[in-house]
Amino acid sequence: MSSSQIPIDHNYNYNHRRNTSISMAASSSSGSQHPLSAGNGNGAHGGGGFSTVLHALPALPVHSHHVAEVLRAVFSSLIFSRSLGALTPSLDASSLFPDLVYPSLSYDARSQRQLDAAVRRVCESIEDAHAAGKLVDGQRWHVAISFYERRPQSPRPNATPTSSSPVGSWGSWFLGNSPSASSSILGVARTERSLSNASAWETWTLPLDLFTSTTSVSAELGVALRRTLGYVCERVNEHLDHIPPVTSRDALSYPFDITAAPAHSSAKDKAHDNGDGRRDSMGRERLGLDVVRRLLASTPPKGDLL
Repeated sequence: MSSSQIPIDHNYNYNHRRNTSISMAASSSSGSQHPLSAGNGNGAHGGGGFSTVLHALPALPVHSHHVAEVLRAVFSSLIFSRSLGALTPSLDASSLFPDLVYPSLSYDARSQRQLDAAVRRVCESIEDAHAAGKLVDGQRWHVAISFYERRPQSPRPNATPTSSSPVGSWGSWFLGNSPSASSSILGVARTERSLSNASAWETWTLPLDLFTSTTSVSAELGVALRRTLGYVCERVNEHLDHIPPVTSRDALSYPFDITAAPAHSSAKDKAHDNGDGRRDSMGRERLGLDVVRRLLASTPPKGDLL
């Protein structure tokens, strides 16, 4: 064991703490066992000398006004599942569905602020698209969270001080300055500097089918959201061998980034898609080889991670 690695009981952190909180959230909201089978739903792609495990979550039908709460519920559960430091688990109740609860990020104020800021950016981008007349009922957006491994920085002569915990991503969904500029989805790292110090080892993609009409989708959304939280609980407990060593005593063991991009202009486009519109039997999208080629060919936006 390296001197920088903190000895932590992974069995306790993953199987005990997460089961008692995330499973509590899923079971208390659904009252039954999660019906989705594990399936495959993920893949690993090499880039820059490391690999990123990709997880495709089931698509959710969401009214544009409900996006923020849906993202908070799903991504809070994922962030909690990858927080291996000392913390006291607690639960938040959904503002949309009073009987649905999910893990709270109250144990780490910085993570909560980062999540809130990212959710605001996604919602603002969707609102801009709606105001510009570019958002139609059934249009799909992809929102994803990527987790990164902190890599020790090697001292360099005459090096200019940089961020204390730089991170970089091989696999991540990008959010541009506007919906039209946010055409790139998966892409290479934003800066060569960040890639040298960190890597995205896991990305969870959440497809959202957005609706702006007055037709209520709350009932369908409630069922779908409960299924997704159950699926998250199932998947995070199944695949653990790709998780990097813990090198910090912080509650949040790995930096994360949340980004988004519109995928199609309408539901009809999705039905005729030859790449990222393909689905498996569970409704999860498959990332085909043609999709990866298009994504890698896209130009990532400028700027640093949160």
